[in-house]
Amino acid sequence: MLDEINKLINSPIKLRVKDHKYILESNPTIVFFSVTNLVEDQFPPFESDKIAKDLVNNVPKYRGYTKISLLQEWINIRDTGTAVHLYKTTFAMAGAVDVDGLSFTRFAD
Repeated sequence: MLDEINKLINSPIKLRVKDHKYILESNPTIVFFSVTNLVEDQFPPFESDKIAKDLVNNVPKYRGYTKISLLQEWINIRDTGTAVHLYKTTFAMAGAVDVDGLSFTRFAD
């Protein structure tokens, strides 16, 4: 079993951003269980429309929002989190990443 784990650790695994799936390039049929999968399995679906409507109508903090503007803000935050995750993963695996024209390289050990 340890040999199989070491093979996985040393194999290229990519994040497919559109559906947040991890793909092992040498064997794309392997299914990985992500933290996103774990959260989705443990909690009821997030009812964004219903919750946004309730927040903008009943919570003073959200008084300046419309339901649509709050939903858009949540989408922007989600997309930023996905980008940060992708940058971190790329940096961890490749030792370098470009972000908005800036290059970051890990120092040699």
